[in-house]
Amino acid sequence: MSVPGPLTNKQINYFKAHGYLILENLIDEPSLENWRQRIWTGLGSSLDTPDTWPMDKHAIDGFQFEPPESAFGQYPALAAIVDQVGG
Repeated sequence: MSVPGPLTNKQINYFKAHGYLILENLIDEPSLENWRQRIWTGLGSSLDTPDTWPMDKHAIDGFQFEPPESAFGQYPALAAIVDQVGG
């Protein structure tokens, strides 16, 4: 049965069989860069300074995306895919 959405039936079947999909260019570069910067800022570090990477942190206390609608789970293309494969 076909479910309306951005994925093909072949992609859905692959996801169900393997548990992942590689979807190139799903998220635009400015959104990715915004997320990267927010996360590194929250960690008090940067990609360029591995010696400052926190080794004991698995979460960022009080972290929020700014603006809130830019959060990963709110990204329209991703939300449509989640609805399609997981409901």
